[in-house]
Order: sequence, then C-alpha cells, then structure tokens
Amino acid sequence: MPSPRAGLARARQISSVMRMLTTLYEYRTLLFCFMLLASAPIAASVSRVEEPYLCVESRLGHGADGHWDGQAPSLWMAARPSGASCADLDYVRVDPTEAASVSAELRARGQAQARVMVADTVSPGWTPDRVQIDASVNWEGKSRNGKDEAEVRGSAEWKRGRDEVSAQLRAEYERSNDVLKQNEQNLRLLWYRNLSGPWYRSTEAQLERNQFKEQGLLFDYLFAQIGLGLGYRQEWTEDAETRLAVSWHLFDVRLLDYDFAVDTNAPSLTLTNTLKLPARWRLNQWTHWFWWEDGSIGVESETELLLEAGHNTAVGLRHEYSRDAATLQQSDKNETSLFLRYRF
Repeated sequence: MPSPRAGLARARQISSVMRMLTTLYEYRTLLFCFMLLASAPIAASVSRVEEPYLCVESRLGHGADGHWDGQAPSLWMAARPSGASCADLDYVRVDPTEAASVSAELRARGQAQARVMVADTVSPGWTPDRVQIDASVNWEGKSRNGKDEAEVRGSAEWKRGRDEVSAQLRAEYERSNDVLKQNEQNLRLLWYRNLSGPWYRSTEAQLERNQFKEQGLLFDYLFAQIGLGLGYRQEWTEDAETRLAVSWHLFDVRLLDYDFAVDTNAPSLTLTNTLKLPARWRLNQWTHWFWWEDGSIGVESETELLLEAGHNTAVGLRHEYSRDAATLQQSDKNETSLFLRYRF
C-alpha cells in the first residue's frame, strides 16, 4: 500500500498535467495559427514597372515547397499594347546583361501592337474621328497697300486598325489693288498603312485648281499628283513623333485656257514632326524635298505653333515656305499667318 506522501506526489503530478492540458486547450486557436504560419510557404514577391508600351517585373523565386529558393530576383519583361493591363500579359525571362536590347525590342513591339489594335471607341464607318477648320489672315513682310488675302482650311482624320487617313480641303483667295492675284482650291488625301514594327506605307493624292496672275498673264490650271512611298516612324515619347518617308511622285498639269498639258515624275523625301509642348502648346512641322529632272531641288515646308485656347479651339502661327515647288507659279513663297482653329 503506497504511503500518503507518495499518493500526494502522484496527485500533484496529475494536477500539473491537467493544468497544462487546460492551458493548451484555452490557447488552442493561437497555437493552431502559429502552426499554420510555421508551415505556410513564402509567396514569391513581385515588383513591377509599367511603361506605356513595356512592362517589367522583378521576381523572387520559390521551390517546389513554395518557399523562397534563396536566389537573387529574376528579371521578366512583356510588350504592352495600348490600354492593356500589365497583370494580364505573357512575360519572358530576360538576362540582365541583355536588358537594354530586349526592352527596346519589346517596347517597339508594344508600339506596333498598339497601332494595329482596333479600339472600341473608334467611330464606325466613314464618320471622322476628328474634324477641324482653320481661318487665317496672312502677311508677307512687305508693303500690303490695297492687298486682301484670306485662307480657309478644313480637314478630317480617320483611324481604322492599321490605317490612318487624313483629308484636307484648302481655299485661298488674294487680291491686290482690285486685281486677282490668286484663287486656289486644293484637295489633299494622305493614307498611312502601318506595317511591321515602325514601318509604314504612304499614299498621297492631290488635286489643285488655281487661277493666278504671273507677269501680267492670267493662268487657269488643273494640277494633279500621286505619290507612293515607304516610311519609318520614331515615337520618342507619347507626345513626340518623327516620320521619314521616301516616295515617288507622278505629276500632271493642264492649262485650261490653252491647249497645253505636261506630265513628269520625281522622287521625294518627306520629314514630319509633331511635338506636344508644356502649357498647352503644340508644334507641327513637315517638309517635302523634290529632285527634278533638271537637277534642281524643290522644297515645300510648313510649320505650325499652336496654343490650345479651349476644349475645341486653338490659336496658332503658321509659316509656309516653298522654292521650286510642284506648282506653275514662278515666285517662291515665304509667308507667315495667324490662324484660328476650331475642332468638332
């Protein structure tokens, strides 16, 4: 028979065990959470940089058990079409030593994909995406006694998938000392077809009717030209773009008051720049160079500096320059005009 002291010790042991079990039961929820945290995998960490046409991620890897593998972060990139979410793209792993070249290639691919995507907001059919009208008053830096001159331009633009089309109708009227100097109507169509990457095909058509006085004689002529070419587009930023195109032009000129017609052809180089400046300013510029059969080089250039005055209105300064251009007029052109623009 056990002694009373031994029985007391046994009872104390049982009581201690019961208190421990009671404590564990009371803190069962905390203990369970601790066990889950101890056994949970470490999720891979992702850091992302989002550009308009490129997405870049830095990722921490993990093993089969879901824990961090202890390796340095890896670099992943994806081309980003306009409006796409970086979370939905297919990424490729990139060697850090090739990051610069791969990022440039993927960024160009993203720009190309953005151009061929048809946005849901594009106007259907032949409804223009943008219509604008310009009205201007000109001066030429010389005496303007008795001289009246006015110009009105209307233009429209369409973007459909890989195609960009613009049309411009211009009317210019000039009188000097009550004598007609010029009465011109000009229709110009321009079609860009975006190809692979930054390349595009350009098609230009122009029809002009003009009555002007030169050396005391009044001429009334019809002028037509068409040009086909290949161009390269460089998008420096979202607000700056340069286009350079090489084309071949066919020209046909007919004097309506005389039995006279002539046609010719010439290669050309076209440079176009658009730049959005701070404080609602914008700069647009284009230049044509023509290489004529007689060895001369013709130049046509136009530069616009625009200030956005309101949601639909802008005021601008336009400079036009031409020398040996594709026209019957003998005199060169060097004019600056102040114009008002309204957009619909």
